[in-house]
Amino acid sequence: MDLRRDDEAAEDRIPDIVRTARFVQTDEGWFFRTREGIMLGPYGNEFDAELSASLLVAQLAQADPGTDTGRLIQNFMTDPANATLTQLRGREPQDLAAIRARHRRANSQVPTFQKAWEAIVRLATAPKNV
Repeated sequence: MDLRRDDEAAEDRIPDIVRTARFVQTDEGWFFRTREGIMLGPYGNEFDAELSASLLVAQLAQADPGTDTGRLIQNFMTDPANATLTQLRGREPQDLAAIRARHRRANSQVPTFQKAWEAIVRLATAPKNV
C-alpha cells in the first residue's frame, strides 16, 4: 500500500492487513471461506466452489438487514441445489428439474448485469424535468 507524504508519520498507526485465500484446495476437494470464517465444501473443482460462493453472496445480499447470516449459511449448506461432494456421496439423484426451477426463480430476483445496464440506459435517456 502506498502512503501519502502526510501518512508517513502515522505509518506505525496503520493496522496490518491480513488476507487469506478465499478458495482452498485440499485432498478432499475445493473449499471456500466466508467472511464469518466458515469453510464450505468440498466441491469437485474450483469452478464449482466459485459458483457456490457467488450464489451464497447473492443470497446474503438479498437478506434483510439484521437477518442471522449464520442461519442463512447453514440453510445454504444443507440445500441440495448447492450440494458438495460430501452431500452427493451415497445419495439418490436429486430432482434436477425442481432445482433448475428454483434457480430460475432466484435468478429472476437477482439483478443481472444486463438488467442493471438496461436500467442505467433508461435513466440516462429519460427526459429531464427542468
